[in-house]
Amino acid sequence: MRREEAVWGVVTALSGPVSRHQRRSGHRRAGRGLLLSAALVAVAFTVATVSAGCGGEPAPQRSAGTLLGSPATDAESGASDNGNDNGDVPAGTGPDLASLDVKAWTAVLGAREEIALDQTKVVLADLGPWIAMRQGGAAGYADLSRLMLADLSGDGRTEAVIPLVAGADRLGTAAVLFTSGEDGPAVVGDQKFYSSFGFNTRATLESGELVVRHSVGAGWEPLCCYSGEVSRRFRTNGIRVVETSPALEVGNVAAKGFTVDRFYSLLNAKNVDAAMAMLTDGERARTRDSLWPVIWSQAAQINVNILSTPRADGLFAFRLLVADGLGGVQSWQGGAELIYMHASHTWQIDLLSLQPE
Repeated sequence: MRREEAVWGVVTALSGPVSRHQRRSGHRRAGRGLLLSAALVAVAFTVATVSAGCGGEPAPQRSAGTLLGSPATDAESGASDNGNDNGDVPAGTGPDLASLDVKAWTAVLGAREEIALDQTKVVLADLGPWIAMRQGGAAGYADLSRLMLADLSGDGRTEAVIPLVAGADRLGTAAVLFTSGEDGPAVVGDQKFYSSFGFNTRATLESGELVVRHSVGAGWEPLCCYSGEVSRRFRTNGIRVVETSPALEVGNVAAKGFTVDRFYSLLNAKNVDAAMAMLTDGERARTRDSLWPVIWSQAAQINVNILSTPRADGLFAFRLLVADGLGGVQSWQGGAELIYMHASHTWQIDLLSLQPE
């Protein structure tokens, strides 16, 4: 039956029999005319609704979890487009992240379209799969044993931070941040955030913020004791990751001893120019005008012992031994003052105080 005939059948049932002449002329009693008009409006609304849902299916509706950074999302919410197109806008109806175990998190990492799993990587005990952000940046084994949970958005929902490591030594490479989305755990953060991690990344949770630290230095330092450390603090609104304060770079005190040791190791190797580059301009000028260049040039062996006992003057304590070519050995009690140089990410020796023993 055609749609027009179906509509007319409903109208006939509501208003009573109508003759062909009445259909053509439209003449009828006023009471029936009002009833017919109301029926037509009701039926038209019904037909429009049925037509929109083709085949009896409801018309498609926009999901509460839409892609971040999409023009429609930003226009509707009034948010500015910062290029963040990772994950779904959290609706707060997803599972409690604290209830997920290692197996569940492994499934989550494999399901997220922003994340690629590398099945060719060797499986390591106590570590999850190797993952990488598809847009580049963060990559490494998911260290699910050190997963951290906290409310980083201040809205009462729990966020999860998964550290990424290079391998069994657990040298940090990055971290991935999740929040509870409508369809499950959703990745938070854009490519800029996931490309900002440095060497030996460590992620911690402090005072409701995600604190990310990484090491900086000249490259000669041992892995434990790079010369400097950069720390950054973040929060999230459940959609974007926001840096709450400027990055802070400080010198690593543990690297002072390695700096003094390297200075004298370079002198022992007769690499005087490289050693002198580790001094500040003032100390370099004082050293050149002293007898030390002569002593270094004539030395057969130069050794330094870093001391753990602090000096009363606050200088970094060490003991210097210099052997000449005739079998003689001279020793000095030394103290060094070091200044951290942000431009080179290294400590420089600003003062050397040496007293013969």
